[in-house]
Amino acid sequence: CYKSLDENKTVLALFLDFEKAFDCVDYNILLYKLQHYGIRGIMLKWIENYLSCRCQYVFVNNVTINNLSSINYINHIHNAGLFNNYGNININNGTLNINVDGTDSGNYLFNNVAHLNFKANRNFNNSIKLTGNGIFEINGRLNINTPYTQNNDEPIWQLSSGIINDHSGLTLNNFNWLNGTITGEGKLITSGIININSNDDGAILENKIWDNTGIINLNGTINLNSNETIQTNLNNQITGQINVNNTTNLISNINNFYSSHNNTIFNNLGKTIINNGELNIAVNGDDSGNYIINNNSQLNFYKNRNFNENIKITGSGIFSINDILNINTPYIQNAAEPRWQLNSGTINDNLGLTLNNFDWFGGTITGSGILTTLGNINIKTIILIFYCFVRINWYAIFTHYS
Repeated sequence: CYKSLDENKTVLALFLDFEKAFDCVDYNILLYKLQHYGIRGIMLKWIENYLSCRCQYVFVNNVTINNLSSINYINHIHNAGLFNNYGNININNGTLNINVDGTDSGNYLFNNVAHLNFKANRNFNNSIKLTGNGIFEINGRLNINTPYTQNNDEPIWQLSSGIINDHSGLTLNNFNWLNGTITGEGKLITSGIININSNDDGAILENKIWDNTGIINLNGTINLNSNETIQTNLNNQITGQINVNNTTNLISNINNFYSSHNNTIFNNLGKTIINNGELNIAVNGDDSGNYIINNNSQLNFYKNRNFNENIKITGSGIFSINDILNINTPYIQNAAEPRWQLNSGTINDNLGLTLNNFDWFGGTITGSGILTTLGNINIKTIILIFYCFVRINWYAIFTHYS
């Protein structure tokens, strides 16, 4: 380079070993020398930006962060840019963005609604603890290698993108799920307030068991993904509640409304309240809890569902059947219940079904139970398939549409 300058030749490129510059040179002196030798303008600004607001962290004891801060990947010194937290980090204000991989087995203490943002591959190991008021946001990959229970005095967890890979069991009490994937062989338990506000790609539960005993506010799509050998289950337990506030989907395998296998399950043992819009359930499962359909909203079944003992549907909306509904307990539809609607598929009634408000637009009703109709039944282009064991009692007012 010097020889070319001395000979008045044009220099097209200058290569610097930034690692050695970090090791040995004061940054201000380096920038001054670069400007002195003719590197100016955008190129100098680019190098200045690279050198500014960066440092190498070797974490030994405690550290306190009082304003907006970042921990970034710098160079190959000390564990190839890893940041490992074995002690205490106090986040008093603003946001701490951690953009480097590493291990966490110490404490993060949140004060004044502070914010911790993981943007890289982090590992929660034994003794990890989050405390205080704030938000713990995940935008990278969080590997949970130890059983973890979020207590009521901890920050809100928020999965905005990326992956939570739970190997040992995770219990969440205050959780915002915007997008991203939760996977791993550990069981996910939710017992507090869970807000799901996902976009069209959905919040993805993959190859995992999820037991809900708290309240899920469902305002987006949940994709239950699994392969052919590992089952994915979402179980709304007896004490659990799901609130649907606009049109949402429970679907099987992302971008595939009808799964090619049956390893994705949604079991409703508790209460599911549809306040507005539609809840589209396109996964198999059992129903022995309550569906409350309010404000002329709609519940749509698009996969094989089983009505078991204690199942109850109430409200003023529509219950639509588009696949197989197996009725494994005697069921009487009261006059105040939502209107049933069979569009396609099959109602397989084995123990007796009484309908008071029913639209039959297509599909089949079969099974060994007695079908009794007492109210208003609207029939459009139906084909009745009678087997030798089928009995139907007609006490209804029929409206037939050709």
